[in-house]
Amino acid sequence: MKVALLSADSAEVAMVRRLTREDAEGDIAWTASDLDETVARCRTEPPDVLILGMGNAGADTVRAVRRIMTESPCAILLLATSIHEQAAPIFEALGAGALDVVNLVDGRSVESSDAALHLASKLSLLRRLGAKRSPASPVKAGGNGQRPSGIVLLGASAGGPSALATVLSGLPADFDAPVVLVQHVDQQFASGMADWLDKQIALPVEIAEDNTRMQSGTVYVAGRTQHLTLRDRYTLQYRDEPLEQTYRPSIDELFFSASKHWSTGAVGVLLTGMGQDGAAGLRALRVAGGFTIAQDQTTSVVYGIPKAAARMNAAIKILPLQDIAAEIMVALHSTSNL
Repeated sequence: MKVALLSADSAEVAMVRRLTREDAEGDIAWTASDLDETVARCRTEPPDVLILGMGNAGADTVRAVRRIMTESPCAILLLATSIHEQAAPIFEALGAGALDVVNLVDGRSVESSDAALHLASKLSLLRRLGAKRSPASPVKAGGNGQRPSGIVLLGASAGGPSALATVLSGLPADFDAPVVLVQHVDQQFASGMADWLDKQIALPVEIAEDNTRMQSGTVYVAGRTQHLTLRDRYTLQYRDEPLEQTYRPSIDELFFSASKHWSTGAVGVLLTGMGQDGAAGLRALRVAGGFTIAQDQTTSVVYGIPKAAARMNAAIKILPLQDIAAEIMVALHSTSNL
């Protein structure tokens, strides 16, 4: 696998070289110190994975991801130096098309074996999935304590944070159903993403806890390396099985569990992302009687998961991102009158 690095920090370059050299297929093929050089090299020597050092300039990182994905798209892996201080640019960059994040420091030595293992595992996962990719052609209301008459289930991967923010910002503060979402992101970033989303939308956002009794008007975010599922119609639970799932938590497992407890009244939505996790689960939800939506190709940062759903005929509707929230409202209103 051909790996490249964008970083102006010589110490960071040396560190990443040391960490990746432990993986024979992950050694750095080339490095660049600025964005213009990176875009040019990506065009002439396209890497399978571009490792992008965030440094201290979060806004520059977001700009870099957007430009690379527009001009010379490739799989991008971010290097964060602090989860807490860089939460906003991390999730903006993920929304712009970066695939994943590695936290290298955050109070630990850059020589940390945990950091090395974390980076190696990310590169290994990208290798298994196939890293090459194409570009895409107010006051919180709180739960009302009522038993939900419907439920919304969201799944997303690469490009997901901003897509989730777009969909959720289209739901009103008095939304009368719980929302449960799985975004492919490390457990250590889940809390930061929930906090970031909470600032973007009218609905309150919280990390799902085991045995949570869902309330209408609250967004529950998967926050563990276990699978977030529905134990019954109104209760969330985490499960270890199936162990063989590539992603933990898995979008498929959330949708599969929902299909067992909900038919009419359930709305499943698959957004932008790499791979196909969630497509089979969305199909199961449709077969059970739920209303299913997939994001279209034009508005997807990475048209992988929604494409898989379309091929399986899992989605009743395939919609541009900006139309999904309104369709969720229509679907819930229709099923509540059945």
